[in-house]
Amino acid sequence: MPSTVMQATLAGKTLRVAARSEAEREFWEALAPGAAGGWEDETLAWVAARARPGTVFVDIGAWIGPVGLLAARLGARVVALEPDPVARASLEENFALNGLRAEVIPAALHADGDGLTLYGGRKGLGASMTSALGVHRGEPVHVSTVTPAEVADRAGPGPALMKVDIEGHEYALGAELAALRARLGSLRPETGAALHLSLHPRQLWKKYRRDWKLFARRKSFEATRALLAGFGEAPMRVSGETEPLTQERLRARFGPVYANNRNFAVEIGD
Repeated sequence: MPSTVMQATLAGKTLRVAARSEAEREFWEALAPGAAGGWEDETLAWVAARARPGTVFVDIGAWIGPVGLLAARLGARVVALEPDPVARASLEENFALNGLRAEVIPAALHADGDGLTLYGGRKGLGASMTSALGVHRGEPVHVSTVTPAEVADRAGPGPALMKVDIEGHEYALGAELAALRARLGSLRPETGAALHLSLHPRQLWKKYRRDWKLFARRKSFEATRALLAGFGEAPMRVSGETEPLTQERLRARFGPVYANNRNFAVEIGD
């Protein structure tokens, strides 16, 4: 369908956006000025409190751009990774509509540069569920990859923020994500970059279950615990909460027999 230009309000900032599909139109309608709906309010609040001129915002899994657009509107320099070609076209159009700039990298973050196969979700490529896990086995696409070292070089020196939302691929990148966070933000070598990390234990559980692995729920919990442990002593909390995320709180979040494996996000660093 031809693009439909709309307005969306993100953390109090109104921007112009293009809807290239019915799913995108429905998404942006929920964020239209005066609309009752919301979308990842904690994520947007986290960005709004930190993005400013002089910072670089590294958006890993930028999708069609809602978070990166807000960061750019607040004055941050944006480096956006989006390997899904359908979503990336919308991402680039949305930045252009607002006269905002972003360095868009058409690749996925990976441990090496050998490429990666992604699968569209139930709604196909361009929707928000494109994933390397292949849980839904949608349309496949082979994409280029960039390493954490390459991303850090593209971000350059200075204070940095980092958002990661890659639909389960974070579990394959634990050490790489921690290393990238440590390298970003050269003005804060003692803490590294502030990181907003979306976790997808439910998708990982579905993959384990599909692969006929025993104790799939427990394995998704253990993978989440191991991923977070890789960030060492960095302060950490569930996005939108104030209490530190301790081992005990993480275990309680998953509940008895690890049945509460819903996706959630964490904020790491200041």
